[in-house]
Amino acid sequence: MKLPIALQLYTIREETEKDFRSALEKVAEIGYTGVELAGYGCHTPKEIRKMLDDLGLIAVSSHVSLENMEQDIDKEIEDALELGVNWVIVPWIPPEKREDIFSYIDTARTLQIMSKKWKARGIQLCYHNHDFEFHEIDGLYPLDIIFENIEGDELKWQPDVFWIEYAGVDATSYLEKYSGDVPLVHIKDMKRDANPPFAEIGEGTLDMCDIIDAAARAGAEWLIVEQDACARPPLESVAISFKNLREMGIVD
Repeated sequence: MKLPIALQLYTIREETEKDFRSALEKVAEIGYTGVELAGYGCHTPKEIRKMLDDLGLIAVSSHVSLENMEQDIDKEIEDALELGVNWVIVPWIPPEKREDIFSYIDTARTLQIMSKKWKARGIQLCYHNHDFEFHEIDGLYPLDIIFENIEGDELKWQPDVFWIEYAGVDATSYLEKYSGDVPLVHIKDMKRDANPPFAEIGEGTLDMCDIIDAAARAGAEWLIVEQDACARPPLESVAISFKNLREMGIVD
């Protein structure tokens, strides 16, 4: 199944810091149809929206820290509306909010309150995992603790398949478990026993075709390429990932 492909701009953060528009131009030239924001640099959301519109790129989603939401969620909502995103993602829980089961439950309650505010403005809040959500606490995965303490479908999940596999858990099984609640999926490949362990899609050891098939079956609307650290120049890496996705038949 073909799915639209976006790029998490954190991957090319050095390029966006130098020249945001030029970096976006190169992303569009590679063939990506959307981007996921991770901050705005020295630009306003309105300025970024104009750049994206000029280049025919879609602002799919944006990562916004829980701290920023707690400090001024109204501003974050207005920024997201200016960008035109459909999803906003909490990318990280600080250590003090994940010390034990009870702190995860408290965090889940905070996320639910935040989600209601986002949803009232037409934006879905999601949660993005790393590996610590798959380190057991009293026999439970923190990811499950969070979602078991969210009422209804207030919160969705943005799985990062690399970090699930890095923690020693099968990503396809977890995509199936949360089927219907994974509108966006972060994809990246892995070079085991390497430093850094991150690899371009198709250049590592993960069965990306199987994982992407599982994402599609789970209802993913977008695949989002991210590479936390690149051994090559980042724009070269994201071009390789896109080329390999095309060769896999994921994109035209």
